[in-house]
Amino acid sequence: QDVWTPRTARQAGGWSPSKTGDMTNTFNSWRSEDLEQVQTNVSGLLRERHKEANTVVSTFVRSMVRGRPFTVVLPTGGTTKCFCSMNRGLDELRIRVREHDKNVRQVPLTEILEIIAG
Repeated sequence: QDVWTPRTARQAGGWSPSKTGDMTNTFNSWRSEDLEQVQTNVSGLLRERHKEANTVVSTFVRSMVRGRPFTVVLPTGGTTKCFCSMNRGLDELRIRVREHDKNVRQVPLTEILEIIAG
């Protein structure tokens, strides 16, 4: 399928410069078929991007509910490994030293001020 560009619009006759030759009102002679095609392409692209975003978010949420190993920064500036998960309500972060450790630090997400990736 062809991709719309100003060049393809000119070649298809859907573009005409204004009488003064400047670029104001450049696209003043669109055919309704051209507009429908552009709208169809844009709505299809938006649906596809929305579906991709949903997949990324659901994968992340599932992995966080199951739990994942993380490297965290200690108050001293050093780093250590721990196991983090979220509760099913998605409102609390649970931090353990090891995956099956009985000691769990439960941190409500409302108390988290900043996350630094890196």
